[in-house]
Amino acid sequence: MQYRIPRELLHEIRTRTSLVEVIGRYVSLQKRGRSYLGLCPFHGEKSPSFHVDESKQMFYCFGCQTGGDIFKFLTLIENESFAVVVKELADKCGVQLPEREITPEEKRVLDEREVLYQLYEVAASFYERGLMSSTATRAQEYVRGRQLPPETIQAFRLGYAPEGWHNLFDHLNRHRHPLRLAEKAGLITPGQSGAYYDRFRDRIIFPIRNVSGKVIAFGGRVLDGGEPKYLNSPENPLFNKSQALYGIDLARRAIGQEDCVVVVEGYFDTLALAAAGIHNVVASCGTSLTRGHLAILKRYTRKVVLVYDGDKAGQSAAERSLPLFLEEELWPLFIPLPHGKDPDDVIKAEGGDGFRQRIQRAIPLFDHVVMRHARGAQVSAQEREVALETLAPLFARLSPEKLDFYASFIAQHFGMGDHVSRDYLRRAQQTAQTQRLERPGTASEVGTSLRPPVRRPSVILLPAHEELLVHWMLQSPEEIVPSARDAAILDWMTHEGLKRVVGEALEMFAAQGTVDAALLIGRVTDPSLQTRLTELCVRGLELGDRSRDQALVQALLGIKEKNINHLLRHLQGEIARLEREGGDPKTLAQLGMQKVELHREQVQIQRRRSGSLV
Repeated sequence: MQYRIPRELLHEIRTRTSLVEVIGRYVSLQKRGRSYLGLCPFHGEKSPSFHVDESKQMFYCFGCQTGGDIFKFLTLIENESFAVVVKELADKCGVQLPEREITPEEKRVLDEREVLYQLYEVAASFYERGLMSSTATRAQEYVRGRQLPPETIQAFRLGYAPEGWHNLFDHLNRHRHPLRLAEKAGLITPGQSGAYYDRFRDRIIFPIRNVSGKVIAFGGRVLDGGEPKYLNSPENPLFNKSQALYGIDLARRAIGQEDCVVVVEGYFDTLALAAAGIHNVVASCGTSLTRGHLAILKRYTRKVVLVYDGDKAGQSAAERSLPLFLEEELWPLFIPLPHGKDPDDVIKAEGGDGFRQRIQRAIPLFDHVVMRHARGAQVSAQEREVALETLAPLFARLSPEKLDFYASFIAQHFGMGDHVSRDYLRRAQQTAQTQRLERPGTASEVGTSLRPPVRRPSVILLPAHEELLVHWMLQSPEEIVPSARDAAILDWMTHEGLKRVVGEALEMFAAQGTVDAALLIGRVTDPSLQTRLTELCVRGLELGDRSRDQALVQALLGIKEKNINHLLRHLQGEIARLEREGGDPKTLAQLGMQKVELHREQVQIQRRRSGSLV
């Protein structure tokens, strides 16, 4: 049996939750008139076409035709079920949902996620207290040595896992937290005997949080020089390291304001930049950059600045990320650091202002990679050929507008003529194109998606005047609904889907004095019609040179005229059939009278429509 949450409660959750605030955690939004505009998180785009209407509590992308209310957005962006999304929103805004019978699987998922969040919060608080403990002098000295101010430590909730094997385990066990899920969260680990011990011991703890600020994992740095130097939580239902960015919850607003994100490698690099007043900074969590990371960053900005360590490993990591950026149609910038230095070192030496100057002087990562290989190819023609062969896959991804510039750039750095480098770049692109045709569908060419692709609904064609009436009703219900009711417009509408929508709008208006557009559209079961109505809800109403009264009269009369035309065609066909078959003269006479009456109404409507245009 499918559980149906009362519509009144869904409405209550919507009214208590800001759609702009929720979507703003995932997408950088800018105010545009009555709506907010941003880059769509559900498909790749360079120009924003994703609209959010706070007053209507609806979102819609004019690029991929994805739209809906707050529940639809979260089910898509988090790849969660409707029940889980409603439950989490209801808990946040204090709406009590009725008890219901749920499937065992639904109950397991809901309960498990909730308990995992609770366990991570309990552990984060435990580690925070651990850093403040009088017995944590080594950890406190280490943090002081990093020159982190108290406000940064508090904002990022830095902690310490004390020495010993059972500190967190004893705390969880004493408060009767479920140990099986604590193990799944990676907080404790079973030994060979089956007894649990703490995963993090004698480590500085970095809570990893999602965009909403909820703890979903931990990173830990060892204090005594042991191995591994850094240890992260294992992946679990809340944490996927390829889609998690350290500091994103604190950085997202600054990223949107600066229209730029600084990406570093380490936790302490993030903390150092934030402490210096550079707040648009994030780090990947113990992994190289992935498509998942870039998909998150693209929601907020297309300007990405990489700041990796100045050693060979950092340079190589930056170079490995370049093909991924190009596949995602991003042109990243790069800040070269002195050899052996990391961002934390540079911040300490130059301060925040000095580092900001480095950000302003950042060069394209593509340029850096080319120059890095060119420096190692100056000895012989053979070395130059090897370097060019290594760079060929990158050259193949250059856009036509960049081709001429980089022909000269490569010629300059590799000591060849412009015409030679230009010919080489064209051949590299032709070779790559041939390989793509021979190996269609490979991951490197087509990429992978952060979540299942959103299905585009089929295009739906609606009667123009009926669509205009519903469009207007969604925009200005107080203005339109009384006129539609007085005109008995339901008796004249021909599209069954729109007719049901208008009928429910009339009922809603009679009961509440207004129309809840999100609730009304949520009741529509036809996906194509629902998508079109969502677009109409978000799209502004354009009436041309007509006054609002004229436009309303035209819409109502147009609906009636189309209905009469339909009835006349049907009636004429019936009369013709009876005449061919020698039908009853009395029946033919009655149908003839009906036809005359319909013609009279048709003429009256046409005169009224003509008069309304004067």
